[in-house]
Amino acid sequence: MKKLYSFLMTYFVSRTPWYIGSKFLRIKTASDTQSDYDSEAGRAFDFKSLLKDGAAVGKNIIDRRVIEKWQIKYGIYSERFSPCEGNISFPFYNEEMHELLNNSEVSHYINKYFKTVYGTEPVLQQIPNMVITFPSMGQDAYQHGAHNFPAVWHTDFKSEFTIHFPLTVINATTPHTKYFKGTHYKLARPSKTISPPSPEKILDCFGMPEDVIFLDVDGWHRAQLERGCFRVIVQLKYTQGNNLLTFRAPGPKFFKSVEKLKEVAKDFLLIQEGLVEDYKFINGLPGNTSNMGIIKDNSQLYQYFIKNNS
Repeated sequence: MKKLYSFLMTYFVSRTPWYIGSKFLRIKTASDTQSDYDSEAGRAFDFKSLLKDGAAVGKNIIDRRVIEKWQIKYGIYSERFSPCEGNISFPFYNEEMHELLNNSEVSHYINKYFKTVYGTEPVLQQIPNMVITFPSMGQDAYQHGAHNFPAVWHTDFKSEFTIHFPLTVINATTPHTKYFKGTHYKLARPSKTISPPSPEKILDCFGMPEDVIFLDVDGWHRAQLERGCFRVIVQLKYTQGNNLLTFRAPGPKFFKSVEKLKEVAKDFLLIQEGLVEDYKFINGLPGNTSNMGIIKDNSQLYQYFIKNNS
């Protein structure tokens, strides 16, 4: 009965034929009627490719000096962390992130995508997070449920769109995201293992620290693990306004993740110092600007990372 309930929820509530069908028609119409999205000089990529594939890597969007500032401020270097059996993360919002979300090429693309595909403005689902992936096992040793990596094919919340800012070089030798092109408007859900019809159907989401990776995670995607290799991204999640991850009193899983960060970060005090500064910055912002509601709400999480250091 549980499997039947899950099936019905998948196809008639969370991922309905109407939702997928209308999304497909909007993308198809936009692609056919406007042949030259954002191909003007200076743009990072042809927007039409993002519509068609569901994912794209934008080149040279972020000033590398911003990324270097973050690396120094929070001590984000491989030698300052230990490998572990899951992703570790912490809330990440500061002055540079505030500018990127409100007035940048990043905000240009995410706004254009949501207006084209859904006819709505994008809404931050939660506060941005810094995500550190330093697996102590490779893909062949990964066990779903035993290790805290999203390394099987899956989709996320309906209408969720994820943006990654690499803080480290991401290539074939490091952990990275694999994306099955064109599945962002497919009704079918992925199985845990997939054999694509051709390698060209899979986008390996490689990038440099000045690049930005755009992912419509209605599409099929998974993490690719590389044992003992270091990857760090800042992750933003948007939806149409559904499934907002508002603050709740943390449970054992959250506290375990905080303790894991303290355990694997060899210079956790430096991270804490950065988070204290960021928390003060958030508290000084007005609460009525775009997307600040969820950021103000989620900022309550900071107290669990900066406790005894404020």
